[in-house]
Amino acid sequence: FLASTPGTSSNKNGKNENQVSSSSHAMFQTAHDALILLKEDLIMESVNPATTEIFGFTPEQMLGQSIKFLLPNDTNSNMYYVIDLMLSGATSLTYETDATGLKDDGSEFPLRLSVIGLTSDNASSKDSKDDKKAQKGASTGGKKATAFAFILKDMTEERRQSFSVEEAKKEAENI
Repeated sequence: FLASTPGTSSNKNGKNENQVSSSSHAMFQTAHDALILLKEDLIMESVNPATTEIFGFTPEQMLGQSIKFLLPNDTNSNMYYVIDLMLSGATSLTYETDATGLKDDGSEFPLRLSVIGLTSDNASSKDSKDDKKAQKGASTGGKKATAFAFILKDMTEERRQSFSVEEAKKEAENI
């Protein structure tokens, strides 16, 4: 997930940068939701184990592919429109929506998707007033995304449970 560089540099909290990177890597690897890092051209650069579990593809099948491999354009066109706006700096760099995923067996399934647009200064660990202003600008638009982080939650079970509750309500009303 994050490259760990040798050395003993510390961040503002006094933590060794390798410790921060190691913690980030551990979170990425153990998350229950699918986490996907994408380049600016929407090519998958990194996937966590949950992505394999949720979609059914191996990392080798996903890495180097367009995200459209997992999230077809025809059922997720609004999301791709918002990503285009993020790339041009015309909207906020965070977006959440319902989406449709494609499993390795060809079946579609519901997802909850969070998209985070990353900028070149997201990688900076400086703590200056200019950086604070840049971060504030990133949340309100104006900054152009240069990469993306996708967080995807499989909503199949939640939808199934919701449907069961609705059916039970209808049945109760008919009694």
